[in-house]
Amino acid sequence: MVDGSAKRTAARNGRVSSAVRDRKDLSPGLRLIGFEISSDELLRFANCFQNHNISVVAEPPSKKRGDAGEIVRACVVALHQQAIKAMRGATDAAQGQALIFGVGSEYQLLGFPDLRLNALIAECTESAVRAAVDKTAPFVRGSATLHDRIPMVTAAKVDIGTVSLNGFTLNLGCGGMAVRLRRDADLPATVRVTWSLPGIDSLSVDATPRWNSGRTVGLQYVSTAPAVLLNWIRTYSARLRVTSVT
Repeated sequence: MVDGSAKRTAARNGRVSSAVRDRKDLSPGLRLIGFEISSDELLRFANCFQNHNISVVAEPPSKKRGDAGEIVRACVVALHQQAIKAMRGATDAAQGQALIFGVGSEYQLLGFPDLRLNALIAECTESAVRAAVDKTAPFVRGSATLHDRIPMVTAAKVDIGTVSLNGFTLNLGCGGMAVRLRRDADLPATVRVTWSLPGIDSLSVDATPRWNSGRTVGLQYVSTAPAVLLNWIRTYSARLRVTSVT
């Protein structure tokens, strides 16, 4: 028996699917799933991915993978308890096998310290969605290079010697990363950043602040990044692409 909420969700996803399924010439494939996200907001994501020549099929959260071949899953989730719970139950996002776009505030994200997003946007405006998709599309297409930063928003601590500052990573690469602090602070010449990634419980690196814009700080690693981090970066696109089963 299907309740009214499930019917409405299926109908919304059906409208999104009908708007994108005729683009047979696009590649590679992207499965787009929304959790407490409107059909209009989901369609906005689909259109932006299509602009990168990526085919998109929207599916209800409960749908299992059915088509053979490699696909990438992308989840757009409202930062609410029920939506996060539903996403974790329906996808392999916790293992890093999906793109995750969170819709909400930094304050709301604090309530999910183990959640790792590819982008955090306050609202699904056209400009915010486009910016988030632009940063992740190369990893869907498999065209990213080691010079590209992986967009990754997760809790981080920045040790400045006297205190540890809370914040979020924004992106990371082989040579450095960007962090948004919870408050403005004067940083010393060297700081120590600690965070986690899917499959890696804890990482710590020493880094030098290179630039700042308000609470956002660009950091360059003092020495070569740990081997475990370099391997994670180099295999990121491959781990996103999962083979569907019939």
